[in-house]
Amino acid sequence: EFQKGLELYSKLQLKEALPHFQQAVTNSPENSDYHAYLAETCLRLGKKSDAIRHARKALSHNPCNSFAHTLLANAYNPIYGKWEEANSDTAWLHLLKAVECDSNDGNAWTKIWSEAIRINRNDLRKKALNQSIKGGFLTPALLAYTRWVMSGLPEKAILLTNGDMDTYPAAALQE
Repeated sequence: EFQKGLELYSKLQLKEALPHFQQAVTNSPENSDYHAYLAETCLRLGKKSDAIRHARKALSHNPCNSFAHTLLANAYNPIYGKWEEANSDTAWLHLLKAVECDSNDGNAWTKIWSEAIRINRNDLRKKALNQSIKGGFLTPALLAYTRWVMSGLPEKAILLTNGDMDTYPAAALQE
């Protein structure tokens, strides 16, 4: 069930993936990764309360599940939508715990990068970009491509980006 859920999830067929993740959790209720993927799918489907419940369940089985901590950070971050329980301090604590649990978690480091900009923590902004490279989240091929793109820009140009994998490598290379 979990593999079928992952297959559908990777194709962004979230509604179809949901029952497979639910069944995987029913079959293996102590598997923290199953709970984390179910939580992520619920969050993406707008079921925030279910997402938080399953992420917390994942952490009850594995307190160092970086994916679950990053998911909770996203759920509680007020930047991602109005919610009565949104709390930037809670989001920040879960991001820090995510990278404490897995220093190579590129998803958590990219969230730390944007939060560090927001709270004016240049030390963490730089560390997040460096860790994204060191941990392999920003791959050598991606960095080489970005170097090539940037090499054709005139001096003092402003590069407009379209998404995460345009933005993070360019910021890391500039750093």
